[in-house]
Amino acid sequence: MVTDRSKQAEVLYQTQQRRSQQKHQRVLEVVQQLHQQGKPITFAAVARLAGVAVSYLYKWDDLKDYIQTLRDESRKPQLLPDEVPRDQPYSVKTLLEVARKRIRELEAEIQELRRQNELYREHVAEIYELRDEVARLQEQL
Repeated sequence: MVTDRSKQAEVLYQTQQRRSQQKHQRVLEVVQQLHQQGKPITFAAVARLAGVAVSYLYKWDDLKDYIQTLRDESRKPQLLPDEVPRDQPYSVKTLLEVARKRIRELEAEIQELRRQNELYREHVAEIYELRDEVARLQEQL
């Protein structure tokens, strides 16, 4: 009987390890895909596209560091009028377009974060319901 349980435990452990590796690989592929497409790399976007929780991304230091590095690269600040090199002509129209593009990107990110926040609220409510159900079932036992 002990051997059957140890074999079952080993099979479950191996399955869990394989799923974890697949999930890890899926996240790396999504990040690389976003980077190649020039799309903004955010933890929320990566989590949504990879089908994982944002907390999963923060759990693994290698994933977190990789995402932050690429995110920081893609968020290099645009030149402001005071920072414009004097030997390059930049029109106000060009600077305005750069600012408008950045505003659109930030608005899209805000919208995505709001959507994620709503999902988390739902998860928290579900957790509390499950906690109450567990307490009720424990009392019955």
